[in-house]
Amino acid sequence: MIRLLLKKLYSKIRNLRLRIKSGIQIYKISQNIRSQSKAYRKNLNCYSHKQKWGRLTPYVNTKWYEVYTNISGVEDANYIPKDIYFTIVEPRLNDRRLVLAYADKNLYDRYYKSAIFPEVLLRNIRGIFYDAEYNRISGDIYRHFDNEDKIIIKPSLESMGGINVELFIKKDDGIFNNGNEVLDREYLNKRFKENFLIQKYITQHKFFKQFNPSSVNTVRMFTYRSVRSNDVIVLGAALRIGKEDSVVDNQRAGGIACETNDGGLLHEYALDYKFNKFYTFAGSKKFSETGKIYKFDEMKDIALRIAEQNYYFRVLGLDMCVDDRDRVRIIEINNHYIGIDLHQSSGRSLFKEYTDEVIEYCLKTDSTET
Repeated sequence: MIRLLLKKLYSKIRNLRLRIKSGIQIYKISQNIRSQSKAYRKNLNCYSHKQKWGRLTPYVNTKWYEVYTNISGVEDANYIPKDIYFTIVEPRLNDRRLVLAYADKNLYDRYYKSAIFPEVLLRNIRGIFYDAEYNRISGDIYRHFDNEDKIIIKPSLESMGGINVELFIKKDDGIFNNGNEVLDREYLNKRFKENFLIQKYITQHKFFKQFNPSSVNTVRMFTYRSVRSNDVIVLGAALRIGKEDSVVDNQRAGGIACETNDGGLLHEYALDYKFNKFYTFAGSKKFSETGKIYKFDEMKDIALRIAEQNYYFRVLGLDMCVDDRDRVRIIEINNHYIGIDLHQSSGRSLFKEYTDEVIEYCLKTDSTET
């Protein structure tokens, strides 16, 4: 009984911190946008928005509605405030007791049994080294990636936002180096400790390379398993582009992202983490004139197939790319704290016509926060 009460208290404290952090973030964003636009509309009619989301919580921060509307020019009561999504909606749609296990990149190949993920050269699971087929390794680990010119090292757990993803390049002396550090056991123990992967470097298809050649630019597919029909739907997609010379494409790492329509055509502008707009890339090329994202339909089909296998998670964010051998690859499957800002900053609410069914479901379902 005491343990259960402590868990609930911890959950409430964590949610309060998320709401405070979210409130500070959106206030700064609104101030930034207002300073750049004389046409910023502050006194919007938020009654319908507050009435809809007020069913889930007595406090609805309408700043999110205000910002999404001002950026996109589209008013929509279905815009879900970020703090409500993270603290109420996602914990009811996705079983957070299981998120870490299913988000473990070391288990992708085991669970999905598909060659659609980046090729693994070496795994570290709880401090023990394994090869790509999960055979335990003793002795020299470097022979498993010595034939490569470039390798990627990343944590298998909690690597959202591209955190601690590193590129190592083999130098003329045959030693891998990331520019500052030499790759050896000491470095691996110090930097990654345990639970990480060493993967083959993915050379991206020329269509995606045009946006930024240094990062593997990905398409984020946001899927939803309906709480009424149990059908899986692609809610939206966005192209994520890394900043110049960056290895990762995340907005928090300085990248930008551009929403697509349902057919795979890019929106007219991309956004960075502070919601600044960018209408062009690579100097003067316009996002709106790029054409349909290469292999977009195949990506949608793969996203739906993977989402169908995730029975405990009704919302997923799948990061996908296409390599230089014309193969679609899934870089990451996100099942908690999935970013939602971009989808709604382009004039479309996250859950669109499914919003009311999500609210009804959340009203009658307990959170799985632990």
